Amino acid sequence: MQLSVSESAKRLGVSERRVRAMLGAGGIGGEKIGGRWIVTDLDRGAVERAPIRPLSPRACWILIDSADASRARAARVTSAVEKHRLGERLGRLQAAPDPLPLLRAWLVNRAVLRGLRASLEDLKDLRADSRLALSGVSPPEAGLLAGNEVEAYISAADLRDLVDDYLLVEPRPHSPANVVLHVVSAEGAESLAGHSVPLLAIAADLAERPGVREHDAARDLVRRILDDQSA
Repeated sequence: MQLSVSESAKRLGVSERRVRAMLGAGGIGGEKIGGRWIVTDLDRGAVERAPIRPLSPRACWILIDSADASRARAARVTSAVEKHRLGERLGRLQAAPDPLPLLRAWLVNRAVLRGLRASLEDLKDLRADSRLALSGVSPPEAGLLAGNEVEAYISAADLRDLVDDYLLVEPRPHSPANVVLHVVSAEGAESLAGHSVPLLAIAADLAERPGVREHDAARDLVRRILDDQSA
């Protein structure tokens, strides 16, 4: 099979520049004919082995929002470069044998993780608190519904009041965290205002947990996202 650089880039979900770099480094097989690269051995594994750079907070939330077909926040993509990079990332997510390493690396800057401890009697009220947007193991979309903890996103501006209202404390060895908060700055807060947490953010939260059930639930969510995009 012989493919052009452009065709190979589309199949791998990466840029043409990256395909040329992989050709030069021997990551995928090819030869130059008339001064142009022809790809003869397309190795998807070369993409997965390449270093994955974390995205900026803004790029994190552009990807998170754009992956959710129901949110239609394309207006936040303000340049042709951002649009191109977004297309590359969605394509790479589609092509990945396992999307979880991409989520863990790309979306690490979406929020600051904070683990706290609440009274068990307060967990129900915390789940219903309008300052929190349930995510990770807590929303119905995850299919886990862990009753002994709350995981959610919260604006940095609301964190102090929430801590004071529920007397949240730092966890200790004998009383581990049962409130897992993803604290977001303005970029994330804008995405979450008046909405539930996008599915890709829930998947990223589950991907960062150590459990097999959580990882399987994350993969199911990513498949759902990609299927919705293809429909």
